[in-house]
Amino acid sequence: MTANDGINFQDATYNGTEIFSSAKIGQIEAWYPSWPGGYRDEIGFSASVPPFGGTEVTDLGNGFEVRQVFTEFTRWPNCICCYRYEQVMHFYRRPVRAALRFNGPGCDDLSIYRPFWRIDLTLDGPGGDEVWYWDETQWVEATEELEIYPIVDDLSPDGDKLATFDGDIHYRWWMEPTDPLGLDEGYFFLIARNENEGEGPILTGPGDTFIPPRQWIDGDELSGDDPVLWFVPLLKTKKGDPWWCMPDPDPDFSPCEAILVAEPGDTLRQPTAEELAEIQAAATPTPEASEVEEPTAAPSPTPRPIEGEDAETIILNAGCSVCHVIGDIGEAHKVGPDLSAIGFEAGGRVPGMTAAEYIYQSITDPNAYLAPLCPNGDCQPNIIPKDYRNRLTAEQLDTVIAFLLEQTTPSVTPETVGSNTVIETVIAAKAAPAGKLAPQDTSSAATGVSQTMVVQLLVISLVLIFTLILLVRLWRS
Repeated sequence: MTANDGINFQDATYNGTEIFSSAKIGQIEAWYPSWPGGYRDEIGFSASVPPFGGTEVTDLGNGFEVRQVFTEFTRWPNCICCYRYEQVMHFYRRPVRAALRFNGPGCDDLSIYRPFWRIDLTLDGPGGDEVWYWDETQWVEATEELEIYPIVDDLSPDGDKLATFDGDIHYRWWMEPTDPLGLDEGYFFLIARNENEGEGPILTGPGDTFIPPRQWIDGDELSGDDPVLWFVPLLKTKKGDPWWCMPDPDPDFSPCEAILVAEPGDTLRQPTAEELAEIQAAATPTPEASEVEEPTAAPSPTPRPIEGEDAETIILNAGCSVCHVIGDIGEAHKVGPDLSAIGFEAGGRVPGMTAAEYIYQSITDPNAYLAPLCPNGDCQPNIIPKDYRNRLTAEQLDTVIAFLLEQTTPSVTPETVGSNTVIETVIAAKAAPAGKLAPQDTSSAATGVSQTMVVQLLVISLVLIFTLILLVRLWRS
């Protein structure tokens, strides 16, 4: 188990010859087109989604399976925007299958799940590996680093996409989709191995950029060395007819996965004239994204109530800590602003609105006003779920609001720079106004305290100033 890259499978061999020296998952993206930046997770014992339970090894008769669950177990499956991943490897007498299974519930929005597998190929030991890929009508040697897309549709007559060789050791690689609608796809990235491209702990990159590993494709020689294969499937969620990779109507209802298969093969062969004619006849233009017909969205079932009586449990189950840091709760530098001092800041956000009223409306009508600053830039609409009013009871809302009003201390977040750990103090400006997107509506807002805290702080400041003046005069006398 690694700190941030899940389980690292090392030194896999078949009949005494090595297949790969390392296979692990560097990051997991839940890409929401309606969200800026999407969402990135890490799995591992010090990661954003830690392991739950032990690593299971199951005898399959003709092989064995290794499976590890990663989840925030105290919050799943009853929370919003929580994730449950299963890293899976199947080792059979011939093929190897690698998969990451998504059980949800995730966020109730159409999205694309993207696990980033990194596999360090070392066929029959270090050095001497050749890489070939199927390029629509023929096998082509990959002499330089490259990116391959698509990897599901354009396959060789034998159903392969990638081939690796070291002398007499031959392996074929392809993605085995499990999507019932046939919309899933994926990427292969082939990189020359060096110390800078993920052999150690992998740092997650910006969403929707495929970084890592795209930044390492710079024309280095590939064949004849030790290539590294990155496999990134694109698992597209579907909402109805059928449900797929979505939390509703039940968290366990629509899990999804895409499987990378590696299997020993024979010498490559180019297609015959007859096979080439069939390939060309079957080729059809790929429709533009705007022309792809999306499945009709089914009506969302009645929202599941959020469980919990105390503030911390409600906040965790509601998924607030996935986007926000609130004192000791949650993760910093995610999607939403730091709420560690929201009790102090909220009263000055919207003129004429108390801190309690502002917090209530931010929960029940999140697009009405936006906070001035988020970790990734300006805060964006349509990020916070809009059904908290229906999923939380009045008592739960009161409990959460009272808890947030008590949060008046800016958070202190440890940051690692090189080999040193430094402390970054996050202080939000109280006077910065929220971006207004809708008319103010406080008719049903919770009753709260006024802004007496500001007056109290001013009085304390004046007392301190007068005290300092008196001390100076006493010292001079």
